[in-house]
Amino acid sequence: MYKLFLFDMDGVLLQHKSSWQYCQEAIGCDCKHFYDEFEQDILNGKDLTGLVLKKMMRYGFTQKKLQELVMKAPQMNGVGKVLEAVQVHGGSAVIISGGIGAFAEELSRQYPVTGYVCNELHFDGKGLPQICEIKVGHNDKGKVARAIRETMGVSKEEIVAIGDYCNDCTMFAEAELSIAFNGDKDAKAAATHSVESDDLADILPIIYGYYGEPK
Repeated sequence: MYKLFLFDMDGVLLQHKSSWQYCQEAIGCDCKHFYDEFEQDILNGKDLTGLVLKKMMRYGFTQKKLQELVMKAPQMNGVGKVLEAVQVHGGSAVIISGGIGAFAEELSRQYPVTGYVCNELHFDGKGLPQICEIKVGHNDKGKVARAIRETMGVSKEEIVAIGDYCNDCTMFAEAELSIAFNGDKDAKAAATHSVESDDLADILPIIYGYYGEPK
């Protein structure tokens, strides 16, 4: 029986593909040129987030605005059904994401989520963004997953990982069962299974052999 479930957040539990870009689009801030430089290895992760935050702040991004966007963020269909199934079967759900931690925090309030490791935004006394604490770098998900597994005393054979992007591949490597949910080509190639759907509950037959209520 699987005990530990590792979920990517953006594109899996939430409909948007990036919580960063979701926030940027909401305030009308285009940061694509920074991401292009990151992809070209001109910027590292720390420099990228620093430049992005400074630009977002100029477009009115505050702690209050973030909380507003967190509450409005559209969730993937079937999120509650999947997380509740994990709980019913005695499993623990942990979110590992390079996205903004405030979104994972809200998901953990609504559903049985054991914990999360995401990149955390810190604000000053006026609610202005100061720094992004990077806890999950672009290639760090496998390392984070391994640390969680060792802390919880769970073997690889007892782990399921669900993601959608190339940076989830190292997390997939730490799991016995891995599912690329609407994944890109790299995620599909690395995962043991692939699901194309707008309903996360469509992964349940792969994990438990059923779609509806637990048997």
